Amino acid sequence: MEQKNKQAAGAEPIDVVNQYTGEKWYYSDIVKDHFFNPRNLLLEDRDETGYDAVGMVGSPACLLGVTRVAANPSLRTISEVSRGARLLGHDSRYHPVSRVFRVAYPRTELVRIRNYLGELVATSDHLVYAKRIPKTTTFRHHAYKIRIPSSWMHASDIRRGDIALYPLPSEQRHVAALHFPSRRRRWDFKSIPLPDIVPITPDLLEFFGYFIAEGHTKAGSEVGFTLAGHEQEIAGRIVALVREIFRLTATVRERPHQHRIDIAVYNAHLARNFRGLFGASAREKRVPEDLLFLRPELQRWLIKGLWLGDGYFSGRRHQPRAGFTTISPTLFEQMRTLLLRQRIVPSTFREPLKVRNGVRHRPSYRLHVGDMDSLECLAGILGIAFRRDPGKRHERRVWFEGNHLCLPVKRVSRAAFGGGRLYNFEIAESHTYATDAFLVHNCGDMLKMWMKVDGATEQIKELKWRTFGCASAIAATSMFSVMVTENGGMKIADALKIRPQNIMVRLGGLPNRKIHCSVLADKSFRKTVNDYFHRTGQHARVLVEGARVVDPKLNITDHDIEEAVLEGATDLDAVQRKLKVGVGSPAVITEVEQLIRFYKEKYYG
Repeated sequence: MEQKNKQAAGAEPIDVVNQYTGEKWYYSDIVKDHFFNPRNLLLEDRDETGYDAVGMVGSPACLLGVTRVAANPSLRTISEVSRGARLLGHDSRYHPVSRVFRVAYPRTELVRIRNYLGELVATSDHLVYAKRIPKTTTFRHHAYKIRIPSSWMHASDIRRGDIALYPLPSEQRHVAALHFPSRRRRWDFKSIPLPDIVPITPDLLEFFGYFIAEGHTKAGSEVGFTLAGHEQEIAGRIVALVREIFRLTATVRERPHQHRIDIAVYNAHLARNFRGLFGASAREKRVPEDLLFLRPELQRWLIKGLWLGDGYFSGRRHQPRAGFTTISPTLFEQMRTLLLRQRIVPSTFREPLKVRNGVRHRPSYRLHVGDMDSLECLAGILGIAFRRDPGKRHERRVWFEGNHLCLPVKRVSRAAFGGGRLYNFEIAESHTYATDAFLVHNCGDMLKMWMKVDGATEQIKELKWRTFGCASAIAATSMFSVMVTENGGMKIADALKIRPQNIMVRLGGLPNRKIHCSVLADKSFRKTVNDYFHRTGQHARVLVEGARVVDPKLNITDHDIEEAVLEGATDLDAVQRKLKVGVGSPAVITEVEQLIRFYKEKYYG
């Protein structure tokens, strides 16, 4: 069956256009029938004790409750997100959460994946948007990595060196001015009223940056700044901005013995407004929501004030680097977002509470910038002369493709999960959402089966199912349930011989991108059969998952073919050059080709 539609050649109409790649395909009439009219679908909840076996693969809840997700306007813990909240999707826009999954999980093993932006801990079957980078010398170079298409990969399939894609927030709001009310209190006879409306200008944003980084409010009557002793230029700039924007006078006190400069603006109206806009303490510092959605060209000035206040830029060292430090977790996350909107790639670090020499240091948060393109962009914002060494070759580790940041996976490991709740969402329109470091799919493929068996003959009398999967998964499972229950029902031993390709034949084929959906029914059925064997005491018959022999003459397994595809062999000739599979057994060629297509689709999209 020709999977891709070619209307010019008179093929069937297009059914689906992939929202990520633009690829088009269509479904057979049988697939559509089983999707719109699924057989043996269990709609209502039933008492599971009425069935002889139950099995499930996948899960709608796949992330730890401490996972941070990119909400509007800043990161939030996934366990705190409720229906209606808006999360950043693959299209760089925010979409509402239409459903929240909170599911109790037994003790299991999770996958921990880390890149420059942060870490993701998920169940092995959770889908992550990434690129599979073959382990060959050719693909060490950036020029070849960008040619590899991105696709949805299971967390367990991601390896160190693969490329994760992260959406850059692009939503903008037009905010022309801010309102600064001046409500005089009875005892306040000195505070000069502020301008009621203050236009948002580069100067105002730069001043806000200085205050968020170095400022404070005192007793609702004073706005102060504390600078290092060598920052006279910044002190002069702050004094000038206060006078220009708010028509107020700032008092400057230099304290050489303490190596600092104090600036005070005595105005209760300004103090109350700043306290409400930016937070009451250093740990509560934040950027007001409206400023997070300004045009990136304006946000450059806010970044300038923030970085000159709490950051550094070291361009003369052997490895140029810039950094920003804060004790406010909210400001840390917002600053990361502001940098990404400028296409500046930061690495994130969190320092826990420490006690050194009897001094208690609060938890802090750091952003480091080491990528050369990012450093050049940041230097332009800060007005610093910086140029990379033309005689030195800098490896390009991160890059941008459209509105996505591509960055390498630095570490993959396993994490023991002692049991408890895991979380996931269903996202309207987008069906994707971003954590603090990865782009993931919402509720992934999940399939649960309930089976009734004739104990005397082991014939399957009833097979009910329910899935959160796509149209192909629904149709494939519906057809599988028909195959094992028609004509009085198959025996368990015969039903176990059904392969995904048998389901595809009955369906009239599936698009290449959806072949893996036919595997879901097979896996769930095997789980259900194992449950039946356990319940009936037939432990010796429990199916142990492992490699399956494809070519018995050479003892080539499906895992061997999978590894060959991962190493870059993406067609039959290339796989045969590596493994000689099928050379002496022509009958297995069809199955080998199908496995190649499956693994090619799985890893390369």
